[in-house]
Amino acid sequence: MKGLISISPAILLLAFPPLPLAKEKPGTDRVVLTKDNKTHRGELITVKQNSRLLLSDRRADVTVDIQEVRNLTIIKKSKAGKGCLYGALGTGGSIALGYLLEGGVADELFYIGVGGWALIGGIIGALFGAAAGRDETILVSTKTDAELKEILNQLHSKARVPEYN
Repeated sequence: MKGLISISPAILLLAFPPLPLAKEKPGTDRVVLTKDNKTHRGELITVKQNSRLLLSDRRADVTVDIQEVRNLTIIKKSKAGKGCLYGALGTGGSIALGYLLEGGVADELFYIGVGGWALIGGIIGALFGAAAGRDETILVSTKTDAELKEILNQLHSKARVPEYN
């Protein structure tokens, strides 16, 4: 029991690292396919008021008019690792805590059982995390002006520099 208590702070620090408060907010990665089949991939720096997207490609900044865009793909980071970690810790921890609070004895069979349940929880958490981190594709060419304005507002909030005039 003392070993479990002494390991708990280390597990918590690994599971919940301190927030990087001094980091600059990165814009989300985008892939823009224009109507003339040109593909622009890069980070969304800002959304201008005149309905243009400004992307930072590896070579140079690119400005694309929203009326020229056919598809807009939002590339999300995979959340499978976090889902696996949270599923394993949540399942294994709750099983272990419930068993020990009922007065159970922590023997070899106990650790094997908790490890098995943690593995199952980790797999399920990884599946949910992978599903949550799927890329999102928006077909811009079929949207109305009101829907385009809403899309631009969403992109505005996800840009690196959201307050650009």
